[in-house]
Amino acid sequence: MRNIWRDLAFGFRLLLRKPGFTFAALLVLAIGVGANTAIYSIFYAQIVADFPYPHPEQLVVLWLKTEGRKNVVSAGDFLDWKRESNAFQILGAVRGGQFNLSIGASTSKFRAII
Repeated sequence: MRNIWRDLAFGFRLLLRKPGFTFAALLVLAIGVGANTAIYSIFYAQIVADFPYPHPEQLVVLWLKTEGRKNVVSAGDFLDWKRESNAFQILGAVRGGQFNLSIGASTSKFRAII
């Protein structure tokens, strides 16, 4: 145990001798810890955490499959499914697409789900 304290004291003295290196090392460590925390937080929120619904294990996604491809569901098909379905408590639809946003002279494209 005495050797550990001696090694720590020696390392601390070396860090005090070169403050530029110490600052750079601490900066790199801080950026690394911050980036790791941010990435893990996003991963946890998107993948690991439960959906904010009472029974997330009961959520399903429906789509049409024709000729081996997933296709979007038309509004008429969705309304038929909603009217005739006995298997689901609630049916909802989302629409994704690419939209243009113009503010003043600048225009930008973005993808959104409505």
